[in-house]
Amino acid sequence: MRPRDMHFGQASKITAEARGAAGQRRFNITVEAEGGRARVWVEKQELMQLALSIQELLSSQTVKQVADSRRRDQATTGSQDLEFQASRVVLGYAQDTDLMVLEFGDEESARRSRSLFRVMVDRSSGAAFAEQALEVCAAGRPTCPLCHGPIDPGGHVCVRTNGHIVA
Repeated sequence: MRPRDMHFGQASKITAEARGAAGQRRFNITVEAEGGRARVWVEKQELMQLALSIQELLSSQTVKQVADSRRRDQATTGSQDLEFQASRVVLGYAQDTDLMVLEFGDEESARRSRSLFRVMVDRSSGAAFAEQALEVCAAGRPTCPLCHGPIDPGGHVCVRTNGHIVA
């Protein structure tokens, strides 16, 4: 049985990655923090939306000076190692510490309206992650300019061209 509501504290590293061939890729977010390491598998759209939301959050929040004595949420005791498929991804912002809060949940934790894993991310790490995540998402199959669906190497049947193949 897995522990619930693990808080990893502040991330020292957060990265996005895709594995597999275009059209068959799987996407993950890897976080290293004081509380452990987690690999969270997400859908491409979830990764892209998280990256865009981080960029929007960073552009809308003014930079503020936060004293070195700022309160930080304490990490879960001991080093944890998690890997799971996310069914819930939440982005928040802690104004008192000027840190983003990322919460991820699997199906079981989502049914209970709880997070499985939480981590804090500073502005520079968040901005770098968002940029990397968008690059990872864009590196796959090209997008059809008409229907915005993915184009396979052999082309694709576009609904906007009445079934004609778009290459």
